[in-house]
Amino acid sequence: MLAPTNTKNGIGYHAGSKKITVHSAKNGDGLASPQGQTLIPTVSQQLCGTNGISACTVVMQPGKVSRLHLHARTEIVVVCVEGWAATLIGPDFEPVLHGPGEFLYVPEGVLHAAVNLSSEHRLVAYEFRTDPKLNEDVVLVPEQEEAMLEAAAELQGGFAEGRLKLPIHWDLTGTSNLSTNTHRSPRNALQ
Repeated sequence: MLAPTNTKNGIGYHAGSKKITVHSAKNGDGLASPQGQTLIPTVSQQLCGTNGISACTVVMQPGKVSRLHLHARTEIVVVCVEGWAATLIGPDFEPVLHGPGEFLYVPEGVLHAAVNLSSEHRLVAYEFRTDPKLNEDVVLVPEQEEAMLEAAAELQGGFAEGRLKLPIHWDLTGTSNLSTNTHRSPRNALQ
C-alpha cells in the first residue's frame, strides 16, 4: 500500500523505502562523474530508493570528451536530446554516432568514451543504467586514453570540417536543438 506524504513537488507516495517522486535536471545540481562528465541525478537509490535502475541527465560542453571507461556490471541506455555525439566503442574505438532522439545501448563491461562532436554546442543526453547508485561500477582505463583522445580529435575535426560521414537523417541546419541560430552545418560545408 502506498502512503501519501507532502513533498516540495506536491504529494509523494512511499512504498516502504521506495518513494514515487519527480526530479528535474533543471532543478538539480550537477556532479562530476569519475568518467569526467557532468551528471545531474534524477533517479537513484539515494533519491528514490531504487534497487535496480538509475537515471541522470548528462551535459557535455562543446568539444568535451569523457574519460575512457567501462561499467563492470551495468547496462546503459543513452538518449541524445541536444547536440551530436560519437561514442567510441571497444579497444579499437569504433565510433557510433548518435544525435537528437536517438537511443544508444552499451552492455556491461564494454569499453567506451563519449565525444561531443561540436566545438560550438553543448551535448545533452538522458542516461538510464542498471546501477541504482549511478556510478558504483565505473572502471577507468587510463592506459589507453591517449589513443582514444587521438581518435576523438580526428572525429571532432572531421565534424568541424564537414568530412565526417553523418547519418542522412541528421538535420544540422535546424535550430530546434541548438543554443544559437549561427551554427554552420558541417554537411553544408561540402556543398
